[in-house]
Amino acid sequence: MKKFLVLTLLISIAVTLFSCNTPSEVSNPDVSNNAIGIDNITIEQQTLLKNLASEWNSSTVTKDSDFRLRQYDFATKLYKAFSITSENENMMFSPLSIQLAFAMQTNGAKGETKTELENFLGGVPMEQLNTELKNFVSSLSSANDYKIGIANSIWMRNNALELKESFKTINTDYYDAELYSEPFDNKTAEKINNWVSENTDEMIEKIVEIIDPSNVMYLINAIVFDGISRKH
Repeated sequence: MKKFLVLTLLISIAVTLFSCNTPSEVSNPDVSNNAIGIDNITIEQQTLLKNLASEWNSSTVTKDSDFRLRQYDFATKLYKAFSITSENENMMFSPLSIQLAFAMQTNGAKGETKTELENFLGGVPMEQLNTELKNFVSSLSSANDYKIGIANSIWMRNNALELKESFKTINTDYYDAELYSEPFDNKTAEKINNWVSENTDEMIEKIVEIIDPSNVMYLINAIVFDGISRKH
């Protein structure tokens, strides 16, 4: 039995919900060999990316070719950025997990910050991306010999933020996000760890040791894949 698990933890400590500078390697949504930097990575990495592209383009999960191209572009740009910082090291990450966490976050942003985040996530309005991601995640069903599980949650410090109803509604309707308002003490850390453990088939038992006093929100995405390997 082979198990693959990715957990993304996104911490927001600003009342505006998000403020960041996007790395140049992943900020341009254009889809091309130059955009994803294929000429700047190793032959092994090129082969992996080309195989990924071939599998993705032949996928029948979605008929929206534009969505497929944007997802592939997002994944390969992340791969390029991470490979630069993780040279000569093994690397494993889930582009979808990262995208879902940032998408939830972007639904709480506005102005220039929201525009930059939308560009980072693929260059389309969140109204469109929310629908696309909901449909895509809904298509990832489990079967007899494998399991796919995706879960999202938003944890807020009591009385630290007054969230708009639209932010809560969008993230619950499109991402099935569970909302929690907690004192952000040791018991809250335990509750977060229990949620993570439950939604990762107990493969990750703890992600929070002590909650920093400056933290007012956690946005958490967990993706778990459990499947049986077959010999060819």
